Amino acid sequence: MTIARNSGLIADQDQNVSAGDPITFVVTEFDDGELTCEITEQNLSGYSSSYFNGSVTNQTSCNYNTLIGRDDFECRISNELNPVEVEVTKDWMDEHPQFNNSTHARAKASCDNEWALQDRNLHFQDDGDKDSFWVWPSYTGNTECDVSERIRDSGVETDASDCQDIEVALGDTKLTCTIVNTRIYEGVPTLSQYGLALLALLMLGLGMVGFRRFA
Repeated sequence: MTIARNSGLIADQDQNVSAGDPITFVVTEFDDGELTCEITEQNLSGYSSSYFNGSVTNQTSCNYNTLIGRDDFECRISNELNPVEVEVTKDWMDEHPQFNNSTHARAKASCDNEWALQDRNLHFQDDGDKDSFWVWPSYTGNTECDVSERIRDSGVETDASDCQDIEVALGDTKLTCTIVNTRIYEGVPTLSQYGLALLALLMLGLGMVGFRRFA
C-alpha cells in the first residue's frame, strides 16, 4: 500500500498489509494549511479493489482533501477475487455439412481447488458454437479443469484433449479450448450395372437348375 502526499516534506511510505491487520501512518510535519493525501494499493492481479474513506466508497483510492493537525482518518481496502472465464468451442468435422445445422451436443466442465469441486454443464448447437463457464481460481496455486463430452452415437468420434488439464491461475482473464467431433460414415457396398446383370443371370441360372431338379 502506498501513501502519496502533496506536502513535499515527507517521503512516500510503503507498507505490506496482511488481511485484517491495521497500519497507522502519522504525518508529523507539513506546511501551513490543509494537507491532501491519497492512499492506494499496488495493483493485485486477479482481484478487484474498493476503497472506503469513512464516507465514500470508490474503486481508485482513499482521498482526503482537508487533513488538519490532530485529526484521525480511516481507510478500508477490500479485495475481491475475480473469476476466470473459460470459453469452449465445438467443431464438427463432417463430409456432409448439411447435418451440422441442427447438431446439439453437451459437455461437462469440472474444476477442483481447495475450496470445492466446481461443475458446470455446457450446451452447443451447430458447428462452431461456443459456451463458457467461470472458475474461481485458487490464491495458493493453479486450479485444474477438465471438459468432457459423452457421445452415445457410435458414428461420432470425440476429441476433447484440448480441454483437458486446463490450468487456471490467479490473474488469468480468459482461457479457450476446442472440442472436435468427427462423424464417421460407413459406406454400404453397392453393385455396378454389370454386377447387377451378372447377379441376375446367376439367380436365373439357379432358378433353372432348381426347376429342372424338381421337374
